[in-house]
Amino acid sequence: MRKYFVSGVGPGEAGASRFFMNIEHIARSKGYSILYPYTHKSLRGLWVRSPSLAIAQMFNQVVGRISFYLKLLFVCNSTIFMMHPQGIGFLFSMLLIGRNKEIRYYVLDNSYFCLRSYNYHKKGGECMKCVGFESAPYSDCRSFPGFRMKIIHRAFMFYLKKNLGKITFYCQNKKQIELLELHFGLPVSSQLVGMLASDTRFEQAAEFSSSAKFIDGIDGIDGIDALGEFLVFHGSQDSAKGIDLSLKLAEQTPKVNFVFPFSKPKNVSPSNNCVFIPCRWESGLNELVERALGVLCLSQWSAPVEGALIKSLYFNGAVIVSDTRFGFSSEIPNGLTLKVNENTGSELLSKFMKDESGRQRMIAGSKKWISTYSKSVMLENMFDES
Repeated sequence: MRKYFVSGVGPGEAGASRFFMNIEHIARSKGYSILYPYTHKSLRGLWVRSPSLAIAQMFNQVVGRISFYLKLLFVCNSTIFMMHPQGIGFLFSMLLIGRNKEIRYYVLDNSYFCLRSYNYHKKGGECMKCVGFESAPYSDCRSFPGFRMKIIHRAFMFYLKKNLGKITFYCQNKKQIELLELHFGLPVSSQLVGMLASDTRFEQAAEFSSSAKFIDGIDGIDGIDALGEFLVFHGSQDSAKGIDLSLKLAEQTPKVNFVFPFSKPKNVSPSNNCVFIPCRWESGLNELVERALGVLCLSQWSAPVEGALIKSLYFNGAVIVSDTRFGFSSEIPNGLTLKVNENTGSELLSKFMKDESGRQRMIAGSKKWISTYSKSVMLENMFDES
C-alpha cells in the first residue's frame, strides 16, 4: 500500500515549516512520498530585497498549489500522514480522509475545533467556545492562516468525528489528548510523540550568530550590553502568542527593558522601556534569549509544544508563561517556569526580578527537565508500520 506524507506547510523559516523539515527526512526513510504546496518564503522580506523576487514567489506559490491539488486528486486507498489540514484545505483534507484507508493526523495546532487554529479570544483568553460542536465561532473570529469559510471548517469538524475509526491522532502533549477527547466526546485513537524543531536537538553545542544588525544603533554584543537588564519576548506578533500581555507587563514594570524581536507594530504606543529589534533565531534572537534575565513565552491559547518555549527553556531557563488550562506549559512541573495571567503578572514578575537565588534555582531545574524531555520525543514512531 502506498504511503503519503501530506502537509499544508512546506519547508521554510516559520515554526511549522522548521518542524516539517525536521520530520520530512524521517518520512522519506520510511517509504513515504512527500506532498506539500510550496517552499515558504517571506513575501515581505523578498519585496524589500526586490519586488520582482516577491512577484516570482507569488507565481511559484500559485503554480505549486495547483500542482499540489492535482496530485492529491490521484491519492486513494493509501496510508496518509496528514499535517496542517487548514494549509491543505479543509475540502481536500476531507477528500483525503474519505478516499484512503488509514489516516495519521499530527495535531500541530487546534484547527480541528478552532477556526483561528489558536483558540484565543480577547473576550476570555483561552477560548473553549467551539469545543464539543455545540457553539459556533464568535462573529468576529477570522480563519488563520488565510481565508477559510466557517461552514467548510464546521463540515471538516463533523467529518473528522464521523471518520474517527480510521484516524490516529499523533499528539505533542498529554493535555492535547484530553482536549481532543473533550471535543469529540469519546476516546480517540492517539499516540503521544512530542515535538522538537530542527534547531532544538541538544546533542551538539549551539553556535551563536554574531552577525545581527540591529536597529536604533544596537549592534551585536555591545548593543545587547547597552540594554542593561532586560526580558525578551519570544513569539510572533499574534495576540494569541501574548504580545498584548507582554506590552501590558512592560508598562507595569518600567524599570526593566522589554525586547521584542520585530519592528514596532502599527497602532501601538508602547512604554519607553520597550525595545524593538527585528531579528530571527539565526540573526540575533538566539543571542538575546541567552543573555536575557528571562524569556516571555506568553501564549494564551491551548498551545501544545511550541518551539519558542522549548528553546527558551534550554538556552535561558528562566521562562515566564501564561497560566492556561490545556497549554503544554501547564504540564511543566511547578517551580520550573513563572506562570502569570493579566491579574497577577506584574506583581509576580517584580518578585521574580528581585529573587536572584530563586531565578537560578528555576534555571537549573528547567534546563535539567528540558534535557530529559528532549530524550522522550519519539517522532519516528509516527511513520512506523501499524
